[in-house]
Amino acid sequence: MINRKYVTLKNGLKLVFINDNTKHIQYAEIKIRYGGRTKKVKVNNELIVIPDGVAHLLEHTVYENTIYGNLNNFFKDNYIDSNAFTSYDDTCYYIETVFDFKEHLIELIKAVNTPVFTDEQIEHIKLPIYEEIKSVKDKKYKKFADAKIHNALLDNDFIDNVGTKESIENINKDYLMNIYNIFYQPSNQIITISGNYDINEITKVIEDTYNELNKEFIPFEVIKDDNSISFRKDIVNIVDPKYNEVYNIAFKIDASKFQLEDIRKIKYYLNYYLSSHFDDNSEAFKEVLDKGYSKYSFGRNVSFDFIDNVIMMDIDLETTNIKEVKKIILDTLNKKDIDENNFKLRHKSVVIDRIMRLDNIYKVLSEYSYNIARYDFDGIDTVEFVDELNPKECLEYINKLDFSHYCELIQTKE
Repeated sequence: MINRKYVTLKNGLKLVFINDNTKHIQYAEIKIRYGGRTKKVKVNNELIVIPDGVAHLLEHTVYENTIYGNLNNFFKDNYIDSNAFTSYDDTCYYIETVFDFKEHLIELIKAVNTPVFTDEQIEHIKLPIYEEIKSVKDKKYKKFADAKIHNALLDNDFIDNVGTKESIENINKDYLMNIYNIFYQPSNQIITISGNYDINEITKVIEDTYNELNKEFIPFEVIKDDNSISFRKDIVNIVDPKYNEVYNIAFKIDASKFQLEDIRKIKYYLNYYLSSHFDDNSEAFKEVLDKGYSKYSFGRNVSFDFIDNVIMMDIDLETTNIKEVKKIILDTLNKKDIDENNFKLRHKSVVIDRIMRLDNIYKVLSEYSYNIARYDFDGIDTVEFVDELNPKECLEYINKLDFSHYCELIQTKE
């Protein structure tokens, strides 16, 4: 049976436990609440604007230059699976092992929390990152994706996690150490543990290790000023001769009136609404196909940033029939109707998926730690919660959503 527990230590460190005594593999992850999209932080009344790519550079620098040397090599030599990665909002370092878990957990904690890097090491690490930056530029529809995210963030010039050569080439040890000291303090970390272990014993191990480290507390405030439902421009044109023409409508929906319980439901209802109205069985797709506007499927995406009170949503299609497709998308969205039988049919698969997820320790781990990191919500969506979702309530929530705040992105070959 999977058990969950959430603890906050005196130093502000959050501990997320997923315990399953049927497992042999044990997993530990240190999540730093600092990612590529974190661009502005205030410390001692000083505003620091962080260039793109610094979080990613810091992740590589920390992981490859520890008191144990390169952490990947160190753990590999001890037959431990380990890695690190940077997302929009977080930086994570993890290990997975079947033996000596406590010892390796202590090593992970000390490695991440005891920086030893130098200017020479940083310059060496930048070289493969420059190559990564080149490869990222070759991603399909890269210019389109960059333009979309940049147009949505009014007060944040973030483009992507790896940044550019220009944004990181002048970053030195002193600057990187300052950013490290701000974000890598215990109060800004979350440690997630899964597998078969004694929760009280592991809590004490973690607490003792951090007491030994005795890291300094630095008050800081992350500045998030992108909660506007406006965009930089109403229409953005992108020219990219390498790829097909694309039409995209990106929406910002004000979520300030909703509570967390509402957002948890809207995640399901809005994803259902978009799927049922724009998948390959939908009337909108049939019209696009029948009239020859496109031979491709609709792309659709919903992301939630409840902390900033904004729901982001976008729908795109590879087409040159801009005016006609725009009308189809907006007319379809603003019908605000649902097919009850279709909802009930799809809902069955959602309930089954939820039942299966609750038996998967890694999926429980991911959801539980995400809810704590993003919402400080000590829980997950239970089968009972999902099972109570219904078509009547779905329509009520869809009717509360305002689809009038949008921008258009048009990619052409010339």
